[in-house]
Amino acid sequence: MGTRVDGVSPDIVSAAIGSSFLGVLPRSLRDGMQREAQLRRVAPGAIVTDDGDILSIGIVVSGLARVNVEQLDGHESTLRYVRPGGSVGVEILVGDRHPVDSRAVSSTVGVQLNAGRLKALLHREPQVVQAIAQELASWLLDACDLLAWREGASVRQRLAGVLLEVTHDSAVANASGGGDLVVLCTHQALADAIGCAREVVSRALLAFAREDLVALGRGKIHVLDSVRLQVIARHPGQDLPNGVEVVQGHVFSRMVPGTVIAVTDNN
Repeated sequence: MGTRVDGVSPDIVSAAIGSSFLGVLPRSLRDGMQREAQLRRVAPGAIVTDDGDILSIGIVVSGLARVNVEQLDGHESTLRYVRPGGSVGVEILVGDRHPVDSRAVSSTVGVQLNAGRLKALLHREPQVVQAIAQELASWLLDACDLLAWREGASVRQRLAGVLLEVTHDSAVANASGGGDLVVLCTHQALADAIGCAREVVSRALLAFAREDLVALGRGKIHVLDSVRLQVIARHPGQDLPNGVEVVQGHVFSRMVPGTVIAVTDNN
Protein backbone atom coordinates (compact mmCIF):
# COMPACT_ATOMS: atom_id res chain seq x y z
CA MET A 1 0.00 0.00 0.00
CA GLY A 2 2.28 2.76 -1.24
CA THR A 3 5.19 4.32 0.62
CA ARG A 4 5.31 4.48 4.39
CA VAL A 5 5.02 7.97 5.92
CA ASP A 6 7.23 8.22 9.02
CA GLY A 7 7.09 10.68 11.89
CA VAL A 8 3.29 10.87 11.91
CA SER A 9 1.32 11.97 14.94
CA PRO A 10 -0.73 9.12 16.46
CA ASP A 11 -3.66 11.54 16.49
CA ILE A 12 -3.86 11.38 12.67
CA VAL A 13 -4.15 7.59 12.70
CA SER A 14 -6.61 7.68 15.60
CA ALA A 15 -8.79 10.26 13.83
CA ALA A 16 -8.77 8.23 10.60
CA ILE A 17 -9.88 5.05 12.35
CA GLY A 18 -12.49 6.97 14.33
CA SER A 19 -13.97 8.52 11.18
CA SER A 20 -14.26 5.15 9.42
CA PHE A 21 -16.67 2.25 9.79
CA LEU A 22 -14.52 1.17 12.76
CA GLY A 23 -15.49 4.30 14.68
CA VAL A 24 -18.48 2.51 16.24
CA LEU A 25 -16.22 0.02 18.01
CA PRO A 26 -15.17 0.38 21.67
CA ARG A 27 -12.10 2.52 22.26
CA SER A 28 -10.12 -0.49 23.53
CA LEU A 29 -10.49 -2.29 20.19
CA ARG A 30 -9.66 0.83 18.17
CA ASP A 31 -6.57 1.51 20.29
CA GLY A 32 -5.25 -1.96 19.51
CA MET A 33 -5.66 -1.36 15.77
CA GLN A 34 -4.04 2.05 16.03
CA ARG A 35 -0.87 0.68 17.63
CA GLU A 36 -0.26 -1.62 14.66
CA ALA A 37 -1.39 0.74 11.90
CA GLN A 38 0.88 2.55 9.42
CA LEU A 39 0.33 5.71 7.42
CA ARG A 40 1.14 5.30 3.71
CA ARG A 41 1.15 7.52 0.63
CA VAL A 42 0.07 6.24 -2.81
CA ALA A 43 0.86 8.04 -6.08
CA PRO A 44 -1.86 8.75 -8.67
CA GLY A 45 -2.61 5.62 -10.69
CA ALA A 46 -0.75 3.32 -8.29
CA ILE A 47 -2.39 0.31 -6.67
CA VAL A 48 -3.81 0.82 -3.18
CA THR A 49 -4.98 -2.79 -2.82
CA ASP A 50 -5.21 -5.67 -5.27
CA ASP A 51 -6.54 -9.20 -5.48
CA GLY A 52 -5.26 -11.26 -2.56
CA ASP A 53 -3.15 -8.52 -0.95
CA ILE A 54 -3.91 -9.49 2.64
CA LEU A 55 -1.81 -6.65 4.03
CA SER A 56 -3.67 -3.86 2.31
CA ILE A 57 -6.80 -3.17 4.30
CA GLY A 58 -6.92 0.53 4.89
CA ILE A 59 -8.73 3.78 5.53
CA VAL A 60 -8.33 6.73 3.16
CA VAL A 61 -7.14 9.84 5.02
CA SER A 62 -6.86 12.22 2.06
CA GLY A 63 -7.13 12.02 -1.69
CA LEU A 64 -9.40 9.80 -3.78
CA ALA A 65 -9.20 6.13 -4.76
CA ARG A 66 -11.36 4.00 -6.99
CA VAL A 67 -12.27 0.33 -6.79
CA ASN A 68 -12.42 -1.36 -10.18
CA VAL A 69 -12.92 -4.73 -11.83
CA GLU A 70 -11.35 -5.88 -15.09
CA GLN A 71 -13.78 -6.65 -17.91
CA LEU A 72 -13.42 -9.50 -20.41
CA ASP A 73 -11.95 -7.15 -23.02
CA GLY A 74 -9.23 -6.00 -20.60
CA HIS A 75 -10.76 -2.61 -19.83
CA GLU A 76 -11.42 -1.60 -16.24
CA SER A 77 -14.82 -0.64 -14.86
CA THR A 78 -15.06 1.53 -11.75
CA LEU A 79 -17.34 0.10 -9.05
CA ARG A 80 -17.05 2.86 -6.47
CA TYR A 81 -14.94 5.80 -5.33
CA VAL A 82 -13.29 5.89 -1.92
CA ARG A 83 -13.14 9.26 -0.18
CA PRO A 84 -11.55 10.26 3.15
CA GLY A 85 -13.01 8.06 5.87
CA GLY A 86 -13.81 5.29 3.39
CA SER A 87 -12.18 1.87 3.42
CA VAL A 88 -10.46 -0.42 0.93
CA GLY A 89 -9.68 -4.13 1.06
CA VAL A 90 -12.24 -5.13 3.70
CA GLU A 91 -13.73 -7.74 1.36
CA ILE A 92 -10.72 -10.01 1.80
CA LEU A 93 -11.84 -10.68 5.38
CA VAL A 94 -15.06 -12.44 4.41
CA GLY A 95 -14.47 -14.36 1.18
CA ASP A 96 -12.05 -16.30 -0.98
CA ARG A 97 -12.69 -14.57 -4.33
CA HIS A 98 -11.70 -10.93 -4.73
CA PRO A 99 -11.65 -9.94 -8.43
CA VAL A 100 -11.11 -6.23 -7.75
CA ASP A 101 -8.28 -3.84 -7.04
CA SER A 102 -8.10 -0.27 -5.77
CA ARG A 103 -6.05 2.52 -7.36
CA ALA A 104 -5.38 6.11 -6.36
CA VAL A 105 -7.02 8.67 -8.65
CA SER A 106 -5.04 11.51 -7.05
CA SER A 107 -2.18 11.45 -4.56
CA THR A 108 -3.72 9.52 -1.68
CA VAL A 109 -2.75 9.00 1.96
CA GLY A 110 -4.20 6.04 3.85
CA VAL A 111 -3.92 4.17 7.12
CA GLN A 112 -2.91 0.55 6.57
CA LEU A 113 -4.47 -1.78 9.14
CA ASN A 114 -3.31 -5.14 10.45
CA ALA A 115 -5.52 -7.65 8.61
CA GLY A 116 -4.59 -10.47 10.96
CA ARG A 117 -5.89 -8.57 13.96
CA LEU A 118 -9.13 -7.71 12.16
CA LYS A 119 -9.66 -11.34 11.18
CA ALA A 120 -9.14 -12.47 14.75
CA LEU A 121 -11.62 -9.86 16.02
CA LEU A 122 -14.11 -10.92 13.37
CA HIS A 123 -14.30 -14.39 14.94
CA ARG A 124 -14.86 -13.23 18.51
CA GLU A 125 -16.34 -9.73 18.53
CA PRO A 126 -19.98 -9.36 17.31
CA GLN A 127 -19.53 -5.59 17.07
CA VAL A 128 -16.77 -6.07 14.50
CA VAL A 129 -18.99 -8.43 12.48
CA GLN A 130 -21.76 -5.84 12.44
CA ALA A 131 -19.41 -2.98 11.50
CA ILE A 132 -17.96 -4.95 8.57
CA ALA A 133 -21.41 -6.03 7.38
CA GLN A 134 -22.62 -2.42 7.39
CA GLU A 135 -19.52 -1.26 5.51
CA LEU A 136 -19.92 -3.91 2.80
CA ALA A 137 -23.62 -3.03 2.45
CA SER A 138 -22.62 0.62 2.02
CA TRP A 139 -20.16 -0.42 -0.71
CA LEU A 140 -22.92 -2.27 -2.55
CA LEU A 141 -25.20 0.76 -2.49
CA ASP A 142 -22.37 3.03 -3.71
CA ALA A 143 -21.64 0.65 -6.59
CA CYS A 144 -25.33 0.50 -7.57
CA ASP A 145 -25.63 4.30 -7.53
CA LEU A 146 -22.48 4.77 -9.62
CA LEU A 147 -23.38 2.11 -12.18
CA ALA A 148 -26.92 3.45 -12.54
CA TRP A 149 -25.61 6.99 -13.15
CA ARG A 150 -22.83 5.90 -15.50
CA GLU A 151 -25.15 3.73 -17.61
CA GLY A 152 -26.71 6.80 -19.18
CA ALA A 153 -23.85 9.28 -18.77
CA SER A 154 -21.68 10.55 -21.62
CA VAL A 155 -17.89 10.85 -21.45
CA ARG A 156 -18.40 14.58 -20.87
CA GLN A 157 -20.67 13.94 -17.89
CA ARG A 158 -18.46 11.23 -16.39
CA LEU A 159 -15.35 13.40 -16.71
CA ALA A 160 -17.10 16.39 -15.09
CA GLY A 161 -18.18 14.14 -12.23
CA VAL A 162 -14.69 12.77 -11.61
CA LEU A 163 -13.12 16.24 -11.67
CA LEU A 164 -15.64 17.33 -9.03
CA GLU A 165 -14.85 14.26 -6.91
CA VAL A 166 -11.13 14.96 -6.98
CA THR A 167 -11.38 18.71 -6.30
CA HIS A 168 -13.92 18.31 -3.53
CA ASP A 169 -12.39 15.43 -1.62
CA SER A 170 -8.69 15.43 -2.37
CA ALA A 171 -6.11 16.96 -0.07
CA VAL A 172 -4.10 17.85 -3.18
CA ALA A 173 -6.85 20.19 -4.37
CA ASN A 174 -5.67 23.55 -3.13
CA ALA A 175 -7.02 27.06 -3.50
CA SER A 176 -4.67 28.90 -5.84
CA GLY A 177 -4.04 32.59 -6.02
CA GLY A 178 -6.88 33.00 -8.50
CA GLY A 179 -9.34 31.16 -6.31
CA ASP A 180 -9.58 28.06 -8.55
CA LEU A 181 -8.92 24.46 -7.52
CA VAL A 182 -5.85 22.55 -8.63
CA VAL A 183 -6.07 18.84 -9.42
CA LEU A 184 -2.86 16.80 -9.55
CA CYS A 185 -4.10 13.90 -11.65
CA THR A 186 -2.89 12.46 -14.95
CA HIS A 187 -5.07 12.15 -18.04
CA GLN A 188 -4.52 8.38 -17.88
CA ALA A 189 -5.78 8.20 -14.29
CA LEU A 190 -8.90 10.15 -15.29
CA ALA A 191 -9.41 7.86 -18.29
CA ASP A 192 -9.14 4.77 -16.10
CA ALA A 193 -11.58 6.27 -13.61
CA ILE A 194 -14.32 6.81 -16.21
CA GLY A 195 -13.56 3.77 -18.34
CA CYS A 196 -12.38 5.20 -21.65
CA ALA A 197 -9.21 5.88 -23.63
CA ARG A 198 -6.74 8.58 -22.57
CA GLU A 199 -7.06 10.29 -25.95
CA VAL A 200 -10.82 10.65 -25.42
CA VAL A 201 -10.26 12.28 -22.03
CA SER A 202 -7.64 14.62 -23.48
CA ARG A 203 -10.07 15.79 -26.15
CA ALA A 204 -12.83 16.28 -23.58
CA LEU A 205 -10.48 18.30 -21.36
CA LEU A 206 -9.53 20.51 -24.30
CA ALA A 207 -13.23 21.13 -24.89
CA PHE A 208 -13.68 22.04 -21.20
CA ALA A 209 -10.72 24.42 -21.52
CA ARG A 210 -12.26 26.14 -24.54
CA GLU A 211 -15.43 26.66 -22.47
CA ASP A 212 -13.40 28.16 -19.57
CA LEU A 213 -14.38 25.30 -17.27
CA VAL A 214 -10.76 24.27 -16.67
CA ALA A 215 -7.26 25.48 -17.47
CA LEU A 216 -4.71 22.83 -18.42
CA GLY A 217 -1.16 23.01 -17.11
CA ARG A 218 1.79 20.65 -17.06
CA GLY A 219 0.77 17.90 -14.64
CA LYS A 220 -2.09 20.03 -13.32
CA ILE A 221 -5.71 20.80 -14.09
CA HIS A 222 -7.16 24.04 -12.73
CA VAL A 223 -10.91 23.82 -12.17
CA LEU A 224 -12.26 27.28 -12.97
CA ASP A 225 -16.02 26.70 -12.79
CA SER A 226 -17.12 23.87 -10.51
CA VAL A 227 -20.76 25.04 -10.66
CA ARG A 228 -21.05 24.43 -14.38
CA LEU A 229 -19.21 21.13 -14.07
CA GLN A 230 -21.79 20.05 -11.50
CA VAL A 231 -24.62 20.89 -13.88
CA ILE A 232 -22.91 18.98 -16.72
CA ALA A 233 -22.40 15.93 -14.48
CA ARG A 234 -25.90 15.79 -13.02
CA HIS A 235 -28.26 17.48 -15.50
CA PRO A 236 -27.98 15.76 -18.90
CA GLY A 237 -28.57 18.00 -21.89
CA GLN A 238 -28.75 21.13 -19.77
CA ASP A 239 -25.20 22.49 -19.85
CA LEU A 240 -25.27 26.10 -18.76
CA PRO A 241 -23.54 28.97 -20.54
CA ASN A 242 -21.05 31.28 -18.88
CA GLY A 243 -22.50 33.71 -16.36
CA VAL A 244 -24.95 31.44 -14.52
CA GLU A 245 -24.84 29.66 -11.19
CA VAL A 246 -26.81 27.12 -9.15
CA VAL A 247 -28.25 28.29 -5.83
CA GLN A 248 -30.35 25.87 -3.75
CA GLY A 249 -31.45 23.87 -6.74
CA HIS A 250 -32.19 26.87 -8.99
CA VAL A 251 -30.00 28.30 -11.72
CA PHE A 252 -29.45 32.07 -11.58
CA SER A 253 -27.85 34.36 -14.14
CA ARG A 254 -24.82 36.24 -12.84
CA MET A 255 -25.09 38.56 -15.84
CA VAL A 256 -28.72 39.59 -15.13
CA PRO A 257 -29.42 39.49 -11.37
CA GLY A 258 -32.67 37.74 -10.49
CA THR A 259 -32.95 35.79 -13.76
CA VAL A 260 -33.85 32.15 -13.09
CA ILE A 261 -33.38 29.28 -15.54
CA ALA A 262 -35.42 26.15 -14.71
CA VAL A 263 -33.42 22.95 -14.33
CA THR A 264 -34.98 19.54 -13.68
CA ASP A 265 -33.32 17.60 -10.83
CA ASN A 266 -32.35 14.21 -12.24
CA ASN A 267 -30.67 12.88 -9.11
